[in-house]
Amino acid sequence: MKLTATLTVLLTLGCATAATDAPDSASGGSDALKHYIGTWDILATTGETPYATGERRVEWILGGEFARATGFVETADGANDFEIMQVLTYDRLADLYRTWSFMSNGLVTLSEMTWDADSLTMTEVTRYGDTTQRTESCFAEDGVEVWSTVNLDASGKVQSEMSGTNRRRAPDVQDASK
Repeated sequence: MKLTATLTVLLTLGCATAATDAPDSASGGSDALKHYIGTWDILATTGETPYATGERRVEWILGGEFARATGFVETADGANDFEIMQVLTYDRLADLYRTWSFMSNGLVTLSEMTWDADSLTMTEVTRYGDTTQRTESCFAEDGVEVWSTVNLDASGKVQSEMSGTNRRRAPDVQDASK
């Protein structure tokens, strides 16, 4: 289940074009959240070995204050497949981003994220049980997210590592899948 939780990052991060700007909103977090909007193809690897593929669709909700993500992940062996629904927002009081994730395998997580606009990097920290998951995602190329994740146990020992590339579909491909 811990490796499955690692895959949650695949569905939380992405990159988009200027066409994904948030609706008029008082949120100070729209600049980073706009990178999530769209339909994404997911590829996760462990080392050089493909581990999972999937799809994520992210849209603005509640006047652009939140984004909702839905999707699925299919692992190579089929043993850890799951569906996911997430809600993302910027927390003005804490000055950070938050993501609530709900997976069909019963796992529920809350992540805290910080955005570095200079490096176009989102850093996400998720804690569940005795595990801390840390993910860094780089959005240097438009429509591509390159990410890496490490899971640490309570003593800080690495439990697992994973990386991947998520690619945003072209708008005409997104519309065809509705």
